[in-house]
Amino acid sequence: MIYIYIEIHKPNRFKDMLHKIQSKLEDMLFSILQHTPDKFIPKSLMRWFEKYTNKRLAQLKSDVIRKRWQTIELEKAVDNIHQRQQP
Repeated sequence: MIYIYIEIHKPNRFKDMLHKIQSKLEDMLFSILQHTPDKFIPKSLMRWFEKYTNKRLAQLKSDVIRKRWQTIELEKAVDNIHQRQQP
């Protein structure tokens, strides 16, 4: 017997909307900072952005790894199902 763990979530439109707004605000803020000369940006703000970007990069890397493992496990499950179906 093969057990396949699949998560099915009901879409939360409000949460999705807030996520999109946050993402757009981050993009705008980074765009503004990229076009602002360094001498006008306080060092404390630059340190905070550096910590924030490092944290986000770590989150994205872990998400990519998690998705790869899920994909690999699903592919293994599909292969096992196909092998059992063949005579």
